[in-house]
Amino acid sequence: MASKEDVYLLKALTTRPFPRDYEDLLTLQQTGLNWNAVTAEYESQVKNTPLEQNLATKMSYLKKQGITNPLVKTIDKRVKND
Repeated sequence: MASKEDVYLLKALTTRPFPRDYEDLLTLQQTGLNWNAVTAEYESQVKNTPLEQNLATKMSYLKKQGITNPLVKTIDKRVKND
């Protein structure tokens, strides 16, 4: 079985239509995630790949809705440094 951190990251990478994955991301975030694990997976598997744009798009939308988490902050820093 996949951990909820893996499920969160996978849902954050998809291009499925709004609002389905966003609702799931919020629900998963409310369960309490190991953000170090989520961020580490982003760093090792997603950063500098074509999937990174999908992730950045979803994290940007969450941020605009006032929803933040360590992954949103990591992506935000990366976008500002590029």
